[in-house]
Amino acid sequence: MIVNIVPLGFLGIGDLFPVTLNFAAMLGNRVGIERKEAMVSDNEFVRLTRKNNKAFSSIIQRYQDPLLRYIIFFCDTRSASSLIQEIFVSAYVNLNEYDESISFSSWIYRITHKEIAGRLKESKLRHELDGGSFPLEQMAKAIIAVFPDWEHYSIQQLVASVQQLQGRHRDIMVLKYSEGKSSQEISDILELNIDTVSSLTRLAEDEINQYLKKA
Repeated sequence: MIVNIVPLGFLGIGDLFPVTLNFAAMLGNRVGIERKEAMVSDNEFVRLTRKNNKAFSSIIQRYQDPLLRYIIFFCDTRSASSLIQEIFVSAYVNLNEYDESISFSSWIYRITHKEIAGRLKESKLRHELDGGSFPLEQMAKAIIAVFPDWEHYSIQQLVASVQQLQGRHRDIMVLKYSEGKSSQEISDILELNIDTVSSLTRLAEDEINQYLKKA
C-alpha cells in the first residue's frame, strides 16, 4: 500500500515530508545509500535528527510500512493515511523525550498504539479487513506456527478470531501475530509488566481457541 506523506506546513517540520533525504552527504558516502541506511541503528538516526531534522526522513522511510500495516488492522485505509502523519509528527515533536532504555521501535509503536486508541475511542471505528491492504495470510501463518492444530481453519477464520477480541487481548494478539513482537516488546509498547502480558496472552489465546471451536 502506498500512502503519500504530504507537507504539513506547521511546527517547522514540513521539510521532512515527503521522504527526501540526502543521507549520503551526511555520512560522506554517495553510493549505496539504501544499504548504508539499513546499517544505521534507530538510535543513530535519533541522534542525527537531533543535529539535523532532515535525518527524521530516514526514520519515516524505515517505519512507514510496518506502522501502516499495524494501523490498518484497526481502521480503514483513508483514516490510516491521516493517522500515520499525526504519529510521525508526534514522534518528531517528542523525540527529545525518547529514553533509550527501551528500543526506538517499541517507543514509536507505543505512540502509534496511543493514537489508535484515541481515534477508536472517539469514533468507535470498526471495519472489515481488506486483504489488499492488510497481510491476512501473514498473520494466519504466524498463528499456525504457534498453534499447528489450528491449520485446518481458513485464513479468514484465524484473522477474524483475533479481530473479535476486545481491549488488551486484541492489542497483544495483533502485536504478537501481525507485528511479530516479543513479550518484552509488547510490555514496553503497552506499558504493562511482563507477567501481565504473559497472563493476558494466555487468556486471549484461550478466547481465540473458543471462538474457533464455534466457527
